[in-house]
Amino acid sequence: MRRALVVLFLAFLASAWTPARAANADVDITDFKFTPSTITVNEGDTVFWHQKGRVGHSVTADDGSFDSSPGCDATPDNDNCLKPGDTFSVTLPSGTFAYHCKVHRSMTGTIVVNPEQLKRQVEGGTLMGVSEALYEEVAFDQSGVHEPRRSVLSCSALD
Repeated sequence: MRRALVVLFLAFLASAWTPARAANADVDITDFKFTPSTITVNEGDTVFWHQKGRVGHSVTADDGSFDSSPGCDATPDNDNCLKPGDTFSVTLPSGTFAYHCKVHRSMTGTIVVNPEQLKRQVEGGTLMGVSEALYEEVAFDQSGVHEPRRSVLSCSALD
């Protein structure tokens, strides 16, 4: 029973280390928010915004790296803004990108793009191997006390 609990715990840890994987990720634009407001993707994935609101919006990076509607200003009826039914997409390098709507400054979001190297290591089993190594390092005595067989476990998550 105790061994099963350790396996479940280690499986949970492994899943916590795994980034969200999606070849395409979707964000809905409603009248006054982006849903989800924060999204995590892998380098090379494409994020799509779907304008489902009733008024004009933009998807504009705080650092200027992308802008769905360069001619859109703070007027919701501006023809240069994303209109209901419009879609905008972007594929980004690794990093964290904050963005906002130029029409409604309170509408904000964040994209976290994991590096391709991390994606390869997760898919290749490197991080799963860490959880398996941790499992093998745990021994149980008759009283159920955890006792490590070695005092040091070293690994490298990234080359």
